Amino acid sequence: MNFSIGDALSTGFDRVRQRNGLLLVGIVYALVLIESAFGTTATFTFTVPGGEEVVVNSTAAIEVSPLVDAVIALLAGVAGLLVTIATLRVFASGETERLPTDAFTQRGVWAFANVFVGGLVFAVVVGLGFAALVLPGFYLLAALFIWPVFVAVEDENFIQSLRSAWRRTSGHRFRTFLLGVAFVVIALAVDLAVSIPATVFGASAFDFVFTDLGSAFITVFGNGVLVAAYQQLPTDAASADA
Repeated sequence: MNFSIGDALSTGFDRVRQRNGLLLVGIVYALVLIESAFGTTATFTFTVPGGEEVVVNSTAAIEVSPLVDAVIALLAGVAGLLVTIATLRVFASGETERLPTDAFTQRGVWAFANVFVGGLVFAVVVGLGFAALVLPGFYLLAALFIWPVFVAVEDENFIQSLRSAWRRTSGHRFRTFLLGVAFVVIALAVDLAVSIPATVFGASAFDFVFTDLGSAFITVFGNGVLVAAYQQLPTDAASADA
């Protein structure tokens, strides 16, 4: 079976437009709105070459105390990661109408810890790949990008999931790389589309209401593509590409 980039993208979109996919977009949108509305109010000072200090004010649309901002950001981040795990599980299950409670609660702490730590490890590994002449970074991205699905769906720990992703993508890494390129192009197109109101009516402090909707769609769509790629790639990768 050949890995189809078009099928992975179309399947990911189909999952988003189902009832539970739209519900997940709504949940992610609410969380992103909270983060954008409150944010973290802070002042940063940078020293540029030559010794001149530059002050950058980072202000939230709704200003609260820095402590409250930090707590809100932390809770929204934790909730967002749990929703990501649930999204992968829901899409992998084939359910289209409802959001099963166990998708959010099944081994929640264990899955959260492994996705969190695994994300750090993945970022470091890929970052080192990009530091080594860039190309190894793209190769590692193409080889390992589906690792979160193994944690969420197959209850593997982050080490096992990275190994499983490496095996599953073997022989298909050029196509998975092209899938990533196609996804980035779609994400940029969505970002451009949701920025139109600000372009037409002028920028404001609440432009995030539109841009966050695009971010929520891309987040859930990306998870749908991950699961579609995971399900489409053969479980017994027989050949390895360069």
